[in-house]
Amino acid sequence: MSFPSRYMVYVLRNAPDEFLGACSPIDVVSISKTCHIAHLIVKAWFVRAYNINTHLRNFYCEPQKFRSLQARTGALISGSNALQFFDRTVYTNIRGEGTDMDVFANPGHSHEICHHLIDVQGYTFRGGDGPRLGPTSHADDQDTRFIMAGREPIPSQYSKKSVHAVLLFEKTAGDGAIRKVQVIIAMHSACHAVLNFHSSFPDTSLAAMAKYKARGFSPDIDYDMFSRLLEDRNRSVGDNKCWVIKLDMVDVHGRRTTSTESPPLLWDPVYMNSWLVLPGLAPTTLLLRYCVMRFPELQYQYTMVDAPRVIAVHRFCAHVRNRTAIENDEMGGDPLRWDGALPLIFTGSPIVAYGESWTHGQHNNSALYEVVRDFRWYTIPIVVSATTPLNIIRNYIGNAEGDT
Repeated sequence: MSFPSRYMVYVLRNAPDEFLGACSPIDVVSISKTCHIAHLIVKAWFVRAYNINTHLRNFYCEPQKFRSLQARTGALISGSNALQFFDRTVYTNIRGEGTDMDVFANPGHSHEICHHLIDVQGYTFRGGDGPRLGPTSHADDQDTRFIMAGREPIPSQYSKKSVHAVLLFEKTAGDGAIRKVQVIIAMHSACHAVLNFHSSFPDTSLAAMAKYKARGFSPDIDYDMFSRLLEDRNRSVGDNKCWVIKLDMVDVHGRRTTSTESPPLLWDPVYMNSWLVLPGLAPTTLLLRYCVMRFPELQYQYTMVDAPRVIAVHRFCAHVRNRTAIENDEMGGDPLRWDGALPLIFTGSPIVAYGESWTHGQHNNSALYEVVRDFRWYTIPIVVSATTPLNIIRNYIGNAEGDT
């Protein structure tokens, strides 16, 4: 081992948190590659530095229970709070107060999420912004209207094309500070709402620019980095261009299937979401193309761009609808949801459901895991529903990977 390597190992062993905490993510990765000992020290530090339970405990007294809620409902944490976790820092406003937390809720789950914040985490509902709180397709609209009854509206900057309502919850922490959680109820899906606002491009107003400058970000354009964003236009959650951090899953309980006969959902629904990156009208702007695909046979709404796969889901759902309409009327109970079989539908595998169990051709759960692991999903800029004609799908989507 060379002298520089021995010196680095000495520093890492005696002050790993102080030394690595001051390094950028790229520097941390580079250090971990210097030698085996450095790799082990960085690996141990990584677990401490990116402890999601410690991060969430600033807002939730029971972080594992909140994460279990996320696993059940597909809720997403986005905005500056998510950025703080990756950046290993804490943002404050001009008054020295910490930022709030944005929780994006899928349709049909806001009731469970809101009551969890009140009953388990000790929050109090303070009001909401819900101009769209009229009759819609949301399964829990009545619960949303009830929880907002008699409350003053709060200002919101979220796009009404993707957000159904914004609900504010507050509580006083042990240090006397006010913790705020905003539950953003998505019109279609949580990921769609995130792509439509956060994690794409922040507001270019002077106030927003000043806020991000204060957090250490520069508005100057890095043209080399900008060009890299267009190298691989088809993106999906968890692909090789995403920064993925593996989290400790101890005491985090996963979701249950919607009925005993439905295929098990073996992945987080967010992994089904993706988008197409395109150059914008101006030389230094980008556009994100995506759509929400919705069918009554699916519990959640998804996105994709490949026409054959969209048509495969379209035809499969129509087939299931025609074959099971009478059976469901006679059997009653919870309807079958086919989200867990989507990868097999994409690949054309036969799927059969009967009695208290389900099967898909000659496959088993291990085969489903293989399909999930290897598959890639893409997005389209239109909404595809059960009534969308197949020729519209073919003509609008196109099949070429670089089709715009």
